[in-house]
Amino acid sequence: MFISYSHKDERFREQLQEQLYALKRQGLVEHWDDRRIAPGEEWGGAISENLEASGIVLLLISSSFIASPYCYDIEMARALEKHERGEARVIPVIVRDAEWEWAPFGKLQALPKAAKPVVRWRHRDEAWRNVVQGIRKVVEELTEELNERAVREDGREASSPDLRATAMECLNLLYGIAEANARVLGRIEANYSTWRDLADDNYNSVCERCEDVRQQPIGSDQYLDTVCDSLDVDAVCKRKWYLGERLEEYKRIINRQLSLSEDHMRVQQHLKHHVSDPALNPRQLHQAITDAIPQLEAVLEQG
Repeated sequence: MFISYSHKDERFREQLQEQLYALKRQGLVEHWDDRRIAPGEEWGGAISENLEASGIVLLLISSSFIASPYCYDIEMARALEKHERGEARVIPVIVRDAEWEWAPFGKLQALPKAAKPVVRWRHRDEAWRNVVQGIRKVVEELTEELNERAVREDGREASSPDLRATAMECLNLLYGIAEANARVLGRIEANYSTWRDLADDNYNSVCERCEDVRQQPIGSDQYLDTVCDSLDVDAVCKRKWYLGERLEEYKRIINRQLSLSEDHMRVQQHLKHHVSDPALNPRQLHQAITDAIPQLEAVLEQG
């Protein structure tokens, strides 16, 4: 999920980001905004890349947003192109009073309720809760659409929707791991001494040690206390573990219909032996996922 906003509305982005943790902790969303750009990273490319990868785009609407050439002419324009092609869902979130109904996004259902600007709500948390509830509804709709598309009959064996649905699950897990791991790499590149240690550490070892830390806090190991407290590290650990489970199910389904599944078997083996490799550190995991995602996407596109 991509958040487009004017920097003059920074406080609203921060408030929204805090409220979105209700969805993030349930594994429903991963959001991105330009504050996640690491030092030295080319910001234009980072923004474009994350906008293209996002299935939901939030526009924090205000007079400052409409006046911003970058927000309005670049981010909003591209987001609406994706919306029209069915590649993303664009949601305007009205944060301050502005004349916006005439704009290209004016035809879209806006949040909060009745498009009442967040700043005009007596209780600000109530406004943001209404926004998050609206986003949750969109996430549920998109998930249902994705599942229906994955299991739609296309003339193949009756068991083939299960194959596509499981492959799609694996692909969505790869997207989630990639996003969380990218943020971990950003921390490592930021030259924090405790995060640099993770550069050569493998995730499986980190996940096991963090599980011990959560059960019995150490309180004296700066590296573990910092890394294990990271939601992004936790997200990578949980999704890698679940990916391993889904890959086993993927293989079982493939084995039931070998005549149709040669390409699926090749991709499943690649994921198992590369992405699920327990010895991978964050940089190696990034490269493995970068190689794997196009392969799985290609197999799913072939039908």
